[in-house]
Amino acid sequence: MTGPLNSKRNSWLFSRNLDLLVLFLPVWTVWMIFLSNSTYFENLSIPPWAWLIFILGIDVGHVWSSLFRTYLSKDEFNAHKKLLILTPIIVFIVSLVLVNVSITWFWRIMAYLAVFHFIKQQYGFVALYNFKAKQKSSGWFSDKLIIYVATLYPVIYWHFNSTSNFNWFVENDFFPIHTFFGSINSENALKTPPSPQVKFFGYSPQRSIGGLGSFISTQTLFSVFRMS
Repeated sequence: MTGPLNSKRNSWLFSRNLDLLVLFLPVWTVWMIFLSNSTYFENLSIPPWAWLIFILGIDVGHVWSSLFRTYLSKDEFNAHKKLLILTPIIVFIVSLVLVNVSITWFWRIMAYLAVFHFIKQQYGFVALYNFKAKQKSSGWFSDKLIIYVATLYPVIYWHFNSTSNFNWFVENDFFPIHTFFGSINSENALKTPPSPQVKFFGYSPQRSIGGLGSFISTQTLFSVFRMS
């Protein structure tokens, strides 16, 4: 027997309880902790032990786990053999050239690629839930548009705000646009809404938590509303 109720049950990635526990609860916990004292967390640096657990243990760990779905999967490797062999070689050569030309621009390009990755990651979650629910997002006011607006807004704001304590890998790795067009940091300027997600822990122990805290976990809102 199939119907609306059964369709909603099958729309979760794993199951209702597991999705809420593993994917949603950590996000909402971070939101509540951050919003309880946003001023404190905006100026807080990540201690080495937190960097080891959340970045090296979880964030970097999940990247290496992709090896099991690519290089260690016989079918996937054979299907994309040329791409999987040439990509790391090309990236390595380009990285060496960038480092020798300008170490600043090397980290700057890496920072923007990382931001692009995290923004696309948000849409990836929504796309997975749409696929499970057999729903298509179309039209001008689509899921993709909402996610891009929600995630790009804080990034654009940080670029034009000279007081933003915002970097990804190293200090000043993002291009300081405010030095050319002026800064929007007056008292009457629109404040960036605090909207943290799990990924607010950065790659550097010295990174400000508040800066990356403004990335919005849009997939959580979409998924909860869609499943309810």
